[in-house]
Amino acid sequence: MAAALGTASAGVASAQLTQSQQYLLTHGVMLSNMATSGDVFTKTTYDATGYTMQNWEGAPNFDQLGNDPWSQWVSSPGGSYNKSAYMAVLPGGANEQAATPYLNNLVSLEMGDELNLNDPNVFSTEVQWFKDTKQQLPNTLLYANHYAGQVSDTTLGNFIAQAHPDLICFDQYPFQSVYKAGGSGDPNDRTSYPAIGGVPNSWMSQLWRYRQFGIGYNVPVATYMQVFHSIEDYSSTVYRDPSESEMHMNASVALAFNVKALIGFQYNA
Repeated sequence: MAAALGTASAGVASAQLTQSQQYLLTHGVMLSNMATSGDVFTKTTYDATGYTMQNWEGAPNFDQLGNDPWSQWVSSPGGSYNKSAYMAVLPGGANEQAATPYLNNLVSLEMGDELNLNDPNVFSTEVQWFKDTKQQLPNTLLYANHYAGQVSDTTLGNFIAQAHPDLICFDQYPFQSVYKAGGSGDPNDRTSYPAIGGVPNSWMSQLWRYRQFGIGYNVPVATYMQVFHSIEDYSSTVYRDPSESEMHMNASVALAFNVKALIGFQYNA
């Protein structure tokens, strides 16, 4: 038994860590909350929350970055990656000159959001972006995000195999309310009521699904956390503010599925 354990330990020790695994081993779980340059953002307030990096939807407030690690959700530069052109097209008018002093602290980039990988043209463009960007920014972790169930198993597997993302990520927000008719008699009078209780099975099934892909392709999993409320009129979906205990569950269940990056959506919107 001792000999067998020694052999197993040697095998584990000799296994080469991926870039994202090495980052996680050094820095721990990635915790962030996505902000926009149009929001009020105070660095001392954000730092006090315990997040491990800033995360920006579009161009960051560069004057708030300091020496902090940071991440960004970026729009497609149109396929082939060119650093100068890419920095020029960031939302908010950021350019390479403004961003260059902070690139050494750029932890990760999310390419677009919920792009339809089931479309072959979108798929090939996204794969090419990952290949080109990894050459330009070899020390930056790259990933894409899709809503739960958006991408088929076959497409997701092909994407991971061809694009080699450093993380795989999905979003699903389980804390909702339901519309019920109001008391005025007007059918357009709709009132929102919290939908409380029950187990968010759909969300947990996606955690399981992405965890299985993470195991199969040796890639860490990331997911978005619900810290917002919103009404989607086109789908009659009402996302409500989660309670404190629900936010605890949102994070702890994700961690139980070995998720390594938790991204709040959205900070101070």
